[in-house]
Amino acid sequence: MNKQEAKRLLRGADIVDIQMIMGKYLSYLDQVDFKGIYSLMAQDHPEITYEMVEDGAYVGPENVRRYMLDEHEHLNNNPNHMKGWVGLQNILTPRIVFSSDGMRAKAQFNQLSPHAMAIAPYPGDEHVPTTYWFIGKYDNEFIKIDEEWKLLKTHIIAFSRTPYQEGWVRQPDARRIFHPNAQQPQQKGRIYTYHSDAVYSKDGNWTWGPHLPKDGSF
Repeated sequence: MNKQEAKRLLRGADIVDIQMIMGKYLSYLDQVDFKGIYSLMAQDHPEITYEMVEDGAYVGPENVRRYMLDEHEHLNNNPNHMKGWVGLQNILTPRIVFSSDGMRAKAQFNQLSPHAMAIAPYPGDEHVPTTYWFIGKYDNEFIKIDEEWKLLKTHIIAFSRTPYQEGWVRQPDARRIFHPNAQQPQQKGRIYTYHSDAVYSKDGNWTWGPHLPKDGSF
């Protein structure tokens, strides 16, 4: 095996490892096990970040740790909050690029998922049982520590959460997520959903960004 073949083999192994992290992430999410999700993260790295749609970004080891543990305790100790909940997350079309030194990776996965729960369709504030499609993406960053890939930055983006019976043009946003957390996020949430307050990307277009950099460019 020559050097180029060995490099391709190692790169393939890195891609599989990163995809497996996301598979484990979704398995833990199905179990409402945020402690499990936290175990996949680069827990002590100063750049660690967790951002769930418009809820805002939690930045730094202590803030992310508190958020994950608070979510775990709140959701597992309040069963009525999860009554009727369905969130079958399907992530598709993995796209993964690596840093020039091979120690970091940025990855995106499109998401199309059936959901159901008691929520307040935007712009109202009355919680009603709602079935809807979640259309968005994961825009994540990974880092290799001691030869093991870890999740460094998690960014969950919602482009549309449309009720089945209405369609995304008539009601693109069935849910805005602002969790009643014990602590406030360190960065204000960004809204990408198709509405007048959506994030403007560039060049006069709504381009379904953010987009990945070129492989080896960071």
